[in-house]
Amino acid sequence: MKKFFMALMVIALVGLFSIGFGVSLFNSSNNWYNVSFQYETGALKVLYNTIQYGHNTTDFDYVNNGGESILFPVERYSVDFTFLKNNELIFLYQPLDIQTEGIITQP
Repeated sequence: MKKFFMALMVIALVGLFSIGFGVSLFNSSNNWYNVSFQYETGALKVLYNTIQYGHNTTDFDYVNNGGESILFPVERYSVDFTFLKNNELIFLYQPLDIQTEGIITQP
């Protein structure tokens, strides 16, 4: 996992380096391919999440009772590879980790 993030950082730095100087290291006007790097960040809101254990038990609402009424940070990384003018291959990494703990007080 640590090696993956190191490789991702290298790719991100190369992308930032190419953007910073206004000249891409990978792209040229006469190449048959185009490579671009993208990074997105934002927040995720859980709108509805309930669970019921068994048929005759109470529903547990994670949003109202389980602490999911907050915004969770999310990030997304992608490398877009366009080739032969009309074809595109996208490598996407979007980790999503939402962990919730709650105590059921009613039977």
